[in-house]
Amino acid sequence: MVGVQDKTEIQLYFIVTTLSAPIGGVIVGGIITQSFGGYNTPKAMKMQCLMGACAVICALPIPYFENFYYVGMLFWGVLFFGGFVLPPVTGIMIDSVKADQRASANSIANLTYNLLGYFPAAQVYGYIA
Repeated sequence: MVGVQDKTEIQLYFIVTTLSAPIGGVIVGGIITQSFGGYNTPKAMKMQCLMGACAVICALPIPYFENFYYVGMLFWGVLFFGGFVLPPVTGIMIDSVKADQRASANSIANLTYNLLGYFPAAQVYGYIA
């Protein structure tokens, strides 16, 4: 059983992680992507692939650690690198569609994220558990 002080520490760490990592990733990712000339430049696209690989590298070992702090650091990395990658990759995806179809493409992409990503997550997790 986790003590009261431990619960408070865990809650604080969770709050700090879920707020700082994605926001920091978006800000740092935007600055670095702009410094490379925008999200459509080959150098920026390579950077997005590298940052996506970093997110995967952070995510893969999480199930094998029992120490809260190791898992927390890796989780922070997943959220940071995900925040780094998401806006430029979304821009690349939307920019690949004709201008008059971009609104529909964005709507379909968000619908797909929700139906195939977020909606079945609870059922899949429950089945695995």
